[in-house]
Amino acid sequence: MSKFCNHCGASVGEEDRFCTVCGKPITAEGGAEQPKAPHAESQKKEELDREPITVGGYLIMFLVMCIPVVNLVVLLLWAFGKNGNVNRRNFSRAALVYIAIGIVLSISAVLFFVGIFANAVQYQQYHTYEHYGNPYRNDWEYYDEYVYTPDSTNDFMYSITEGDAPVEDLELYDITISNV
Repeated sequence: MSKFCNHCGASVGEEDRFCTVCGKPITAEGGAEQPKAPHAESQKKEELDREPITVGGYLIMFLVMCIPVVNLVVLLLWAFGKNGNVNRRNFSRAALVYIAIGIVLSISAVLFFVGIFANAVQYQQYHTYEHYGNPYRNDWEYYDEYVYTPDSTNDFMYSITEGDAPVEDLELYDITISNV
């Protein structure tokens, strides 16, 4: 009949003075003749930790995930709590990984589009006529100063090759006006 260690419950030989598993000395009384019976409560708890989650359990989990802020707290408790179902723990850890990936992608997308918008605004500011010293004003009130439009009573076409000028100044440029 074999003996058992008083400390860890491992089987030891009749002549052994030390336990081969935990290394503790075997007492002179010879150790226990029977192993300690494992507690039924711990076995039952272990079985519950490994038991699959039912459909109703998953529905409740997903409903809890719909509540802002509460979902993060519950996920952290389920993922890093010492007690609880293994399936729920793994689900929570996977959900936290997805949340982290979503946050990183969201921040990257926002920074990308903010950069594009900022670049477009800068392009608009520095690529206008006013920036390059355009001599023409951008106001409609000065439109007639720069562009000559013939009256509707005159039926002639005009062409100006040296720039826009009123009809009075056409003689300066030697421009001929021809009737069409």
